[in-house]
Amino acid sequence: MPGFLITKQINAPVETVFDVLTDHEGTTSFMPGPVTFTLEKPGTTEPNGVGAVRRISGAGPAIREEVLRYEPSTHFSYGIISGAPVKDHRGDVVLEAKDGGTAMTYRVTFDAILPLRPVMLGVMRGVVGTLVSGIVKTSEARAAKQAA
Repeated sequence: MPGFLITKQINAPVETVFDVLTDHEGTTSFMPGPVTFTLEKPGTTEPNGVGAVRRISGAGPAIREEVLRYEPSTHFSYGIISGAPVKDHRGDVVLEAKDGGTAMTYRVTFDAILPLRPVMLGVMRGVVGTLVSGIVKTSEARAAKQAA
């Protein structure tokens, strides 16, 4: 099954990073282009928690993702439920307090029919890389503002 791993050290507390990571509608503010994230369905116990469905709209067909795991300040995972030519997609993000900040490990796995696998791997790597950059910048800016 194709996949990739992105690791980052973020100069912000894990609580701040988790809040940025799981603020579905807030993601719109740091993703480039005409991309909009909306909360289509709130989670069972937390609005952005387990069972929440977010809709990502932009230039192509909308993608819908469902939150599968929501453990404040430590673990968040989701899966694509419609809109992308993949199956068994899962994004897992683990956060750990480290070196005065947060160590983030973001793993993505999925399957697609063979001709599309390398294309989807490249697309997902690019999109998730942009997402991670936005999470890092936003988390660090929030932490700096809170410290001031």
